[in-house]
Amino acid sequence: MRQIMTALLLAAAMIVLPQRIPALSGEPGDSACAHRYHTGVQTMQYDYDQDVVFNVYTYPRGMTDVAFEPGERILQHVFAGRNENWTIREVSGTSGMNVQEHLFVSSSRHDCMASMIVVTDRRTYHLTLCGNADAWMDRVEWNYPLRSDDE
Repeated sequence: MRQIMTALLLAAAMIVLPQRIPALSGEPGDSACAHRYHTGVQTMQYDYDQDVVFNVYTYPRGMTDVAFEPGERILQHVFAGRNENWTIREVSGTSGMNVQEHLFVSSSRHDCMASMIVVTDRRTYHLTLCGNADAWMDRVEWNYPLRSDDE
């Protein structure tokens, strides 16, 4: 009976515990990720840090929603890459009582990369956009440090 319970717990852990995906975590081996993993991440949550370049993996001809903090306004986004490989749309929606701004990012190919800087009224985001047919993110958002009342 004890062996059966142990086997069931191990099987459940393998199903429930998320795997670490190098292409999504910035670990070495990013270029080999496409050969080893076939997965999509529904929502990727990064901890915001002004000194970090965040990877955004898109599915070719799919769409990734890059969502900013509710109430944060996009002032400008600057793109560096081959324009014919990318479509970027700025859209405003609502989150509760606040307007929430989004960038919808789509790649036309699985092997393209570009850089983008997004300047908002609160922060500057540095993004690396990667078209990848085997590892992608449906949505990207950030956790933010608590702000003091006098900011």
